Amino acid sequence: MQKYLIGAIALIMLFACASALGANDITWNGTVTINLSKTSFTEAEPITGTILVYNLESYPLLGGKFVMHLAQGAYAYPSQESSSDNISYEKIIDLNWLLPNSKKEVPFSIDPQKEGAYRLDLYAWVVKSKMVGASNILYNPISTNLTVTGKPQVVRATINRTITSFNGFSGPVGFPIKENSSFSGEVLIVNNSAVEKKGLELGVTICEWSSATCEGNEIRIKVPTLLPEDNKIVKVALIAPLIPSAYEINMKLYNGTEIESIYKSRVIVSGGTAKIRKIAISGLDTKNYSINAMIAGSPDHFNYPDFENFTFGVEVYKDGAIIEEKSVNVALIKTEEVIGQTFDLSSKSFSKICGKITKDGLTYDRQCFDVPLEELQNAYDNEHPKVVDVKYTYDESTSALTITLEKEIINVRARLFSTEETLFVEEIKTNNSFTKTVNVPKENLMLAVDDFDAKQQVLIALNFALPIEKRNDPILGETLSPLPSSALPECNANVCASGTICPIQAFESKQGPCCNTPCIQQIVSLPRESILSIPLITWIAVLLLLIALLAGINAYKVAKK
Repeated sequence: MQKYLIGAIALIMLFACASALGANDITWNGTVTINLSKTSFTEAEPITGTILVYNLESYPLLGGKFVMHLAQGAYAYPSQESSSDNISYEKIIDLNWLLPNSKKEVPFSIDPQKEGAYRLDLYAWVVKSKMVGASNILYNPISTNLTVTGKPQVVRATINRTITSFNGFSGPVGFPIKENSSFSGEVLIVNNSAVEKKGLELGVTICEWSSATCEGNEIRIKVPTLLPEDNKIVKVALIAPLIPSAYEINMKLYNGTEIESIYKSRVIVSGGTAKIRKIAISGLDTKNYSINAMIAGSPDHFNYPDFENFTFGVEVYKDGAIIEEKSVNVALIKTEEVIGQTFDLSSKSFSKICGKITKDGLTYDRQCFDVPLEELQNAYDNEHPKVVDVKYTYDESTSALTITLEKEIINVRARLFSTEETLFVEEIKTNNSFTKTVNVPKENLMLAVDDFDAKQQVLIALNFALPIEKRNDPILGETLSPLPSSALPECNANVCASGTICPIQAFESKQGPCCNTPCIQQIVSLPRESILSIPLITWIAVLLLLIALLAGINAYKVAKK
């Protein structure tokens, strides 16, 4: 009995922790798959395919980046523990935008490559939110394999991962350093080929957070000539940036215009700061826009500094000019703390949003993303069309029923039924507003308005036969129901059978709910919200009750002895 009670207590605490973690989630909820156009390419042709991305958030995806690597060898994490892998190509692709709970296919083309067997690794970011893996530390990409056929090529020179280090630390694990301080690195270049390598250059760039959003300047260092089966250490001298943050040290080994090897390291500029980790726009449904953001404390996990008395705000741009600014003052954020903030905007037309963290006139973080608002809003309106607003008034003395329809573009069929007959049917196409008055019998009627654009039907019960005091709400259960199947589109994708569901929001078709993704098995379980929405005080009361019950059982056992 005791172990079951302890298990119940643990389960309650687990649910409480899950609720807290969900509230502070700084990752972006989405999935990605890679689809190559084929698995074998020649040296003369680009490597092509598509990336299928699903945005599972309730916000549109803006500021998204794909980071693609071509590698040869075996993937391992942490990368500094293995030198059997070599990245020879990096491509960054803008995702542009993606509606909430929807998918998009993004084509890609990679420059023709030399002969060999390759692995294509893909990472995905949304501003600073991780969606798939983390390219700055070479963590957990999704991958697919391919081959390139042609003449056998000379083996590439590589950056050795186990020996390469900065300030004595190998790999993208990071190390602490004061701002504006000098630090050094030793990069081991290896020539495992049977021919001499000369004219190589090592390019090094310090990128705030990751190369996906890099604006740093690359320095080039000449590599001494490498004899066959030779290696050389290249010494690198760098200066730490001024602003506390995590920085990627991006290394590229050049052979003329070609890249032979790519590797990452990391440096943490110590000190208190805050970072914008997740930022999104909402309000497409109402056209009253707001910015929702989550900021996290300093990434300096060596010293865990607090950051005090700073300002977090957003800048709203149109045609390159700031048209609106909002900000809040934050008293304190701890290193591992996450704080959420919403900024309601008055602007109805804008083209770019920037989140900004400042203190004492210094900018500690600034994250911007373009917002093609008109294009985004039109796409959302097409996906989620507004249903016509139906209102009515009834004059008891004259039996005159006045019906008013309101919507920016009205494209409907209105029908009024009694138990005996159809009183009127009319198709209406106009803008903004439509009003019609008809004399009707004092009976129980049904008004049906079919919205052809929204593919929905508004049903209103008109209980005029009842006394006024018994009619309750004048609009009894104004409901939305699907249009008859004859008014719905055909489904050219998947119609989910009984016992299966669509993982992405479906639309109604003549054949039933139409799913643009494969249907998945339906699992019947208690909804998470039904557990996590229970007030905390209730959980505490249950927890105390279980503890008291456990103590009572123990006391009873002691008394029996």
